[in-house]
Amino acid sequence: MAGINLNLNNEVTDLMPQTYPQVLQSAPFQLQLMNAQYSFAEIEQPVTLFAYYTQYSNPNALALMKKYTIGLPGVLVGALKGGKTEKPEIKDKKDGTIKLTEEQDQVRKILSANVSLEINDQEGYIQLSSSFPEPKLAAQVTQKAKELLQQYITEFKIEKATAQLQFIEDRYNEKMKEFEQAQETLAAFRDRNKNVTSAMALTEQEQLQNEYQLAFEVYSSLAQQLEQARIKVKEDTPVFAVIQPVVVPSERSKPKRTMILAIWIFLGIVVGIGWVFASQYFTTAKKHWDEID
Repeated sequence: MAGINLNLNNEVTDLMPQTYPQVLQSAPFQLQLMNAQYSFAEIEQPVTLFAYYTQYSNPNALALMKKYTIGLPGVLVGALKGGKTEKPEIKDKKDGTIKLTEEQDQVRKILSANVSLEINDQEGYIQLSSSFPEPKLAAQVTQKAKELLQQYITEFKIEKATAQLQFIEDRYNEKMKEFEQAQETLAAFRDRNKNVTSAMALTEQEQLQNEYQLAFEVYSSLAQQLEQARIKVKEDTPVFAVIQPVVVPSERSKPKRTMILAIWIFLGIVVGIGWVFASQYFTTAKKHWDEID
């Protein structure tokens, strides 16, 4: 993605590109990424990455890895208690914190290792990529990560303007009701006192007229501010230019078979040459010892 200001002198309301990798590694971002649905070659219906890695892609291996890494203390305690352990209950606490299950944490580690973002400060663009066993899955995850990242950047950028818009909109709705009430009250009074010319009635009508006029002016002013706030949100909404769209890879990015083949050929040549020289050395040494004997 290009068209992003990489200058460090941006306003504090801007989410700096240097923080994008931290966004990708954050728990809320990765939870959204793993809970999105993707298509897999060996599965008929789309499933989430979390379901794929816990139910379809060798779940026993994931369970064993979980059991003997972060779950090892529980295994040891269970062994001391006679082999019986209770699975801890995961509670949803509404205190602003996020508590992940062990399976979610393991899938997070997979995403952290396979979804990456590089920042080019010189050229002014960022490159988002992912690596997965299936090429189409890699493209899908990259596309979803791009959409989520754009969403996070946009929400952070327009957060202040959106809050201001919401505040003005609430006040606008309140004053609109007050204006409508003042309008109805003045109209009802005029209907009841069409032919009344007493000073008391005229004074009350003037008072209602003033209340109506004040309510109208406040309502009209807020209507203008509301429109300006909506324009401000649109102005602050960033525009992303995608230089290279997500493409389904046609070749493996890793392991690099050509490089592996070249390394093994090189090692084979080195070992072969070494074996030849070693054979000659031992043959010469044996003849030398035979002559001495």
